[in-house]
Amino acid sequence: MSRRITIGLNQNEISNLISELDKIADKLDKMADKLTDDIAEVGLEEMQKNYSSSQYQPSDGMGFAKTGTAKEKKISMIGNQAIYHEFGTGTMGEENPHPQKNQFGLNPYNSGKTIRRNTKADSPASNLGIPINGLYWTYVDENGIKHYTQGIPAQKIVFNADKTIKEKIPELCKKAVEEVLK
Repeated sequence: MSRRITIGLNQNEISNLISELDKIADKLDKMADKLTDDIAEVGLEEMQKNYSSSQYQPSDGMGFAKTGTAKEKKISMIGNQAIYHEFGTGTMGEENPHPQKNQFGLNPYNSGKTIRRNTKADSPASNLGIPINGLYWTYVDENGIKHYTQGIPAQKIVFNADKTIKEKIPELCKKAVEEVLK
């Protein structure tokens, strides 16, 4: 990947070298912008792939976005349930936690408004598999059907995309620099 430039020590060859270095600097600048976009695109695709293969998919219109400038990109997961989907909720979220949940100041249980404890063996909660003394809450879906839940495990959509980005950065950088130095 090395490139050797040999010049004589005269004004014309030094001027040519400066011109050549200016062209390389311009290519490097464009390469950095393209690399920023390529890295963001890898992350965006990975989040979409992670979401489509996740066990729980809320019906609130989850989406993904890539925003920013040529020099700085941001990728994000968007939707009313995005934070719950990423970090999990309730007992299921506690049993299958997100490794970075503590860094965001989130409620440990991360759940519905009215958390209940199942105290009866013959309750609707017990009949739906929620153990005695198990915590749960209920919600009504868009069709008016009442559901009992102990939450969902952390799906780690963004977390896993971040890991993939970090794994692929060296390969993407090497490819970009090789293209500039051709």
